[in-house]
Amino acid sequence: MKMFALVLALVVWSAVRLQITKGTPTWSSRMVTTATFAQVPINIMQLPSDTNSYELIPISATVSISGSRLNVNATKPEMITLFVMVTPEEAEEAPLTQNTNKGVINKKIQAKIPADVTLGAIEPSTVRLITKKAPKANALSGSAVSPDNTTTSSVEHVQSESAGNLSSSQEREEKAEAENTP
Repeated sequence: MKMFALVLALVVWSAVRLQITKGTPTWSSRMVTTATFAQVPINIMQLPSDTNSYELIPISATVSISGSRLNVNATKPEMITLFVMVTPEEAEEAPLTQNTNKGVINKKIQAKIPADVTLGAIEPSTVRLITKKAPKANALSGSAVSPDNTTTSSVEHVQSESAGNLSSSQEREEKAEAENTP
């Protein structure tokens, strides 16, 4: 009988202990570890109203993170977002390269990572952001003037002139036919 009571006590004790520690990470999963992700793409964050186009050099970076083994192992490359933010004002102030309408800005790479890990490093930490400035519309003529002072006609202006010329030539042909008919 004493033996049965001892076995029953051990079973109850084990069940209670298991219930208390259930969901609590073990010591080995709380150890700090690191991981490195190569070739993580870098995104450009710009305002919807920004009409400039941009190019990054390089287009990806290497990211290292640290945290508990459980959290680091659960982190996938798709869960890491690298980005640079740019405003139209920054693009406007960027010094132009010689004989082009392109500017160059050095930007620090920022990261969004899961909350349960810590960002170690981003290599490289900065990128060259090449901005191709959008042409500015000339209010008087409907043409666009780019930063290098070349002028291009707006597509709508050319299309409306073509449509006007087409309808007036059709009208002339119809008048000529009407005059030539007895």
